[in-house]
Amino acid sequence: MNSDEYRRSKKESVQGLWIIPYADFMTAMMILFLSLYALANYVTEIDYEKSLLEIEHSLGTETKERSAFVDAAAKIETSLNDRGLQNLANVEVNAQRIKIVMAAPILFDSGSADINPAANPLLSELAGILKTLPNTVTVEGHTCDLPVSEQCNYRSNLELSGARAFTVIKYMIDNNAMDPHKFVALGYGESRPIKPNTDERNRSFNRRVEITIEK
Repeated sequence: MNSDEYRRSKKESVQGLWIIPYADFMTAMMILFLSLYALANYVTEIDYEKSLLEIEHSLGTETKERSAFVDAAAKIETSLNDRGLQNLANVEVNAQRIKIVMAAPILFDSGSADINPAANPLLSELAGILKTLPNTVTVEGHTCDLPVSEQCNYRSNLELSGARAFTVIKYMIDNNAMDPHKFVALGYGESRPIKPNTDERNRSFNRRVEITIEK
């Protein structure tokens, strides 16, 4: 073998060295994405976010802010479940926000924007968790499409939904010393249903309060 052939052979050998680590890397990535896919389909959103957090921790990319965000979501879900409200409320979480969706009867009697006293401990516990986060909190009131009754103190679903959102915020500020500047109150009336208003069961889902913590 002459010198040119030797150099060419050596160059080809060196160039081929990348194939093995590249194949290992692609195999590891395939396993990772298959694992994430399985988690997304078979666990709750919070468990999924916890798993992602563990992966980030192992890679050294975990942040204190994200860890606190997922921890707060887990505490909120536990608080709701401990009260047996899992069929009337749920917690949605992703990298951008935590959303707490509660059926209106948890907090209010029909046609009223006065908080049911039985809901006070729940709101106080939620406020305690929200105080640990610096994020803005948006409280939305929603109703079904049925018009308000003549006995209702509000002229429309829009007014009722807005009053409910404001009442939740006012309770947290007055009773839990929360910063008023953290909050935004919105009332949407019947304009944003999550299910078609075709029967009472669907309407019960649409009558709700949503508390969203934006990252």
